[in-house]
Amino acid sequence: MIRFRTGDIGRIDNTKCSCGRTHGRIHILGRKDDMFIVSAVNVFPSDIEAVIREQDGITGEYLIRIFERDFTNKYAVEIEKNADNPKTDEQVAAEVSAALKARIGVKPARVVVHPDGGLDTRSEHKSKRVIDERNLEYVI
Repeated sequence: MIRFRTGDIGRIDNTKCSCGRTHGRIHILGRKDDMFIVSAVNVFPSDIEAVIREQDGITGEYLIRIFERDFTNKYAVEIEKNADNPKTDEQVAAEVSAALKARIGVKPARVVVHPDGGLDTRSEHKSKRVIDERNLEYVI
């Protein structure tokens, strides 16, 4: 049974599976309600997570902050640098920023680098990794 209108964004893959099966497979890419738009680009937190997890020298923990500047949506990413990483915080931030630009198409406004354990995202329950700081109520 497939539920429709769950808010999930996915695709159907009809290519032959490596195991030999030929039926379609559903791949879930993210949730529509998590998506935000920056400079006319749809940004999914799952894409940001994929970039963060691919990077060497960082723990993989992250936090995304969405905010408004000059009536435009912007986002910032906070990450943790491994304790044994010899690179400076600025070098790590520049590498992550460039990787995000290459994958998503829009650079973050800033990348904040914390020491290992500096982010409070580790918990026993589901972590809150996206913080929306926008004021979405406008008075005309």
